[in-house]
Amino acid sequence: MNHNKKGFTLLEIIVTLFIVMVALAIGYYTFVKVLKLSFYHSSTQKSQINTLMGIDLLRYDCEMAGYGLTQSIPKGVDSSNYAEASSSPANNYNNEPGVPWPVQIGTYNNASYLVIRSTIANINSASRKWSVMYYDGTNWQIQGYSDSLSWPKNEADNHFTKGTDDNDYVIILHNKDLYAKSNGLYYFKLSTLPSNANIPPSDYTYVVYGVDADTTLRMPFNRVDYFLDNTNLPKFCEPSTYELYRATINQSNGAINKQPLLDCVKDFEVAIKSGNNWYTSKNPLGSQIDAQNTQEIRIFILQQSGKFNQEYTNSKTINLGDSDTGILSTFTPSGNQVHYQWKTINLSIVPRNLVQ
Repeated sequence: MNHNKKGFTLLEIIVTLFIVMVALAIGYYTFVKVLKLSFYHSSTQKSQINTLMGIDLLRYDCEMAGYGLTQSIPKGVDSSNYAEASSSPANNYNNEPGVPWPVQIGTYNNASYLVIRSTIANINSASRKWSVMYYDGTNWQIQGYSDSLSWPKNEADNHFTKGTDDNDYVIILHNKDLYAKSNGLYYFKLSTLPSNANIPPSDYTYVVYGVDADTTLRMPFNRVDYFLDNTNLPKFCEPSTYELYRATINQSNGAINKQPLLDCVKDFEVAIKSGNNWYTSKNPLGSQIDAQNTQEIRIFILQQSGKFNQEYTNSKTINLGDSDTGILSTFTPSGNQVHYQWKTINLSIVPRNLVQ
């Protein structure tokens, strides 16, 4: 019998198990670290995509400020048939029954409150459309709707169609002045035009703007407000941040239709250049901006980028504003805020529909 066969000693087994456990521990640590980084970068990319979509809508609203907006209020149009928002905070920025301002700024939750007025501010099937009303020598006609004329095919979606848009509520402007009947009625169901307007024959050309697809109007335009609010703040946001909301004003009752636009916003500041001067939400002269002198809108947003990361630390002070507007606000991360990445978004927007 062979007695020279040898096995592993207990010490050798223990040493081997120790080495394996060390290797597994290193592998597990590396895996967890990679997983955390992957999760962090994934959330950052998702946040960036949502931010781009929200910023595009904000830019569009600012560019279209003043579109289809009257520069006068006819006699008979008063508080009995012209009202804006009915609830807070939006009703703090009403200016009816006066001439509507395309852009208005104020302060809310220690940040800017931005109001934009235009017929297309509340995007719907009616507000995207317009047409021309003219007198053909016998009757008033709306091009492409009541006459035999047609618009180019590539523009057809921007104009009214007989049968499809009959119930749209519209306003009529001449040289940016609102038309109203003697009783103060300034809006019309499209199907009742041109006859219901009772406009005497003339060589004037009027522009018909759609405002709402199915609701009688309380204001001769649409309105959208931007402001910060911490209602329904997502759990991954730093607790002192807010949601940036985009809120349209309901034509039927003046209620706020509030939709979150950007998550985890720490600050939202707006500056407006009017008559070569810069106005901000902290400047009382900036509460109402002359439509004919509004030249530029600059928006500065401070937003959390990604989620909480214990391995990341940054307490650097961040300023919002520039050399033209001056410093509008300052933020220095403290406490757990230093474990979040913060980014600034700067927009420079020239409204396309205001008289320069």
